[in-house]
Amino acid sequence: MGVEAVGSGRGGITDADVHAASKALAAALALARDARVGAGVPDVVLTELSTAIEAGDEFTRRLHTEPTRVATEVALLFLTEHSRCALQWVEMSYQIIKMDSARDQIIWRYRHHCREVIVGAKILAGKQASATYPTRRLALLEFEAMLLGCELALALRNRPPDEGALSGRPGRAIRKRAHRLVSRVNALADVDDPNRVFGWSMVAAARALSVCGEETAAAQARALAWRDAYRDHHLLMNLLMTELDPALPTPRLLESVRRLDTILLTQPDPMYSPVRAGYVARVRHHYTGVIAALAERPDELSRQGAAQCVRAMTCWWTRQQHPLQDTVCHTFVSGTDVVALIEHRGQVEVVTAPLPRATIRQLLEISLKPPTDEVLIFRPLRETLSASLTPILDALAAHDRVRINSLGFTGWIPWETLKYRGGTLIGARGIARFHPHHRAIEQREPDPTSPPRVERVCIIADRAVELPAAVSKVFRALPVSLMEFDSESDTAALTIEQIRGAARPGTALVLFCHTRSDVFDYARAGIKASASSALGLGELSCLDLTATPWAVVVACESGRANTFTPATSVAHALAYAGVATVAGTLWEIAAKTVGPQFLKQLLKALNTDPDDLARAVTTCVSADPTRMMPFSLISS
Repeated sequence: MGVEAVGSGRGGITDADVHAASKALAAALALARDARVGAGVPDVVLTELSTAIEAGDEFTRRLHTEPTRVATEVALLFLTEHSRCALQWVEMSYQIIKMDSARDQIIWRYRHHCREVIVGAKILAGKQASATYPTRRLALLEFEAMLLGCELALALRNRPPDEGALSGRPGRAIRKRAHRLVSRVNALADVDDPNRVFGWSMVAAARALSVCGEETAAAQARALAWRDAYRDHHLLMNLLMTELDPALPTPRLLESVRRLDTILLTQPDPMYSPVRAGYVARVRHHYTGVIAALAERPDELSRQGAAQCVRAMTCWWTRQQHPLQDTVCHTFVSGTDVVALIEHRGQVEVVTAPLPRATIRQLLEISLKPPTDEVLIFRPLRETLSASLTPILDALAAHDRVRINSLGFTGWIPWETLKYRGGTLIGARGIARFHPHHRAIEQREPDPTSPPRVERVCIIADRAVELPAAVSKVFRALPVSLMEFDSESDTAALTIEQIRGAARPGTALVLFCHTRSDVFDYARAGIKASASSALGLGELSCLDLTATPWAVVVACESGRANTFTPATSVAHALAYAGVATVAGTLWEIAAKTVGPQFLKQLLKALNTDPDDLARAVTTCVSADPTRMMPFSLISS
C-alpha cells in the first residue's frame, strides 16, 4: 500500500517508524543549516546531506510498497522533512559551482534528483489534501515553494542567482510558477500558519521574480509583514538578499544593504559559531556584487555607498566600529579587474587595474591551497602584480599612510612587498591591514588612537619548532620573558590560562609555534598546543587582550583567513580579543630558516621603537621583500 492508504493497513510501518525517519531527516537538515559552506567543508556537508536524502528515498519506497498504519499528518511530516533536505542541498550547491566543470555537471544531475524527491512528495501529499483540511493545503503550498527553488536552480544551471537575469523560455516558465505561487498564498492568507509557510513561500516567489528581472515590491511587502509577525531574522535575511539587485537605484540598494548589515552586526550567536559563519558565507557573494556595481557608478553617493558597504562587511565579525583617521584602500576583484576604493578625508577615489586571468587564477589557487615554498613561486607573481597594479600603486604612493582592506582573494596580494619605481611600495610610507575586529570587554572599549604602551615582551615558543636561543636575546630596550611548551607532547601543552597569565598589561606577545588553518572549516584552525590538542579560534577570541599592545604570530598560515568567511585566522582571533596590532603570515613559512630570520630582524627593529609594530614589520619586509612576502599586518 502507498501513502494514500495510510491508516488502513495492519502491521508493517507504524507512526513510530515514520516519526523516527522524520526526526533523522530533521537532524540532518539542522546540521547542514548550521554547517553551511564557510563553517564546514562543502563536499563533506553536501555528501552527508545527500546520504540523509537517500535514506529518505529508501523510506519513501517502503511507504509505497509495504503495509502501513500511519496517520496522514505523520506521513505528511516525513514527506515535508525529506523535501526540505532536498531543497537545502540545492541551496548549498550554489556556493561551490563554477570551481570545477566536472563537479558542476554532477551537481546539476543531483539537483534533478532533488527535484524528483520534491515532486514525488508533492504528489503523495496531494492525494491527502482537500479543501476541508487547510493545514494539508499549507503543506502543498510549501511543496510548491520548494519545487520553485529547485526549478530555478536547474534553470540557472552552473551560476548563482545573482549573476544576471534569467531570460527567454526558462525565465518565462519561472515567472509563471512564481506568480502562481503568489496567487496560492493570497488564496490561503486567512488560514492559520503555524509553520510560517506564507513568509517562506513569498520569499521564494520574490527571489524567483527578482532573478527573472521582474519587480518584486508587492511580494516583498507581504513577506515583510509575515516576517514582522514571526520576528524571524533568517527569513528577513533571505528576503533582503532578493533585494540585492545591482541594477536598482543607489538609495534603494543602500537601504537594503543597511538592513542586511543590521542582522549581521547584531547576530546573537557566539563569535566563530557555525550559525554566524553560515549567515556570512551565504551573503558574501551577493554583497560583493553590490559593492562592484556601486563602484562602477560615476556619482559620489554611489562611491561613498560602496566604501560604506566594504567597511560594514569588514566589521561583520565585531560588535562595534571605530572611527579611522588614516587613508583606507578597499580592494576587490570584479571580473578581470582589481578595483580599489581609496577613502581620504571624506572623499572616495575609484581606481581600476586589469589583471591577467592567469594571475587571478593563481591568487585563487593560493587562497585555496597556500604553497609550501615561500620564495620561488612568488618571484614571478610579484613581478606580474607590480606591473599590473601600477595605477593603484601610484594612487597609494600619494598618501603618507594607508590601511589596506582586501576583500576575497585580493587578501592574498602581498601589498607590502610590491615593487614600485625601483624599490618597494612601502619605502618610507606605512601600509597596514584594516581589520578592526575589536570588541568591548566588560564595557571597556580599546582606544585605537592611544594604544597601550609596551613595557615587556613575552615570547611563547614551541620547543618542537626549535627557536634559536640567540633570537630571545635580541631585545635590549625591554625585559623579555620566555614561555615554552611542547606541541609534540601531552605533558607540556600550551593552555589558555598560560596565555592569559602571560598577557599582563603592557606585555606584547610573540608566538613562535605551529598553527592550523583550514580552507573550508575554521573550526579546525588554531594553535597546535600539544600532540593531541589545539587552542581554537573561539577560545582565543574569548581572551581579554585589550591591554596587549601588539602580538606577532610567527607560524605557518597564522593570518590565513577561511576562503568563505573573513577574520577566521589565529591572528584575527587575537585582534578580536582586543590586541591593538597583530601580524601574522598568509601562507606557509620555513620554521627553521625564514621564521627565525624574520623574528630576529623584527626584534632588532623593535629596539628602536617597541610600540610601533607596524613600522617594524614593514622594515623587515622591505629588507628582503621576496623572502618575507608571507608576513603581513593582519590588524593595525
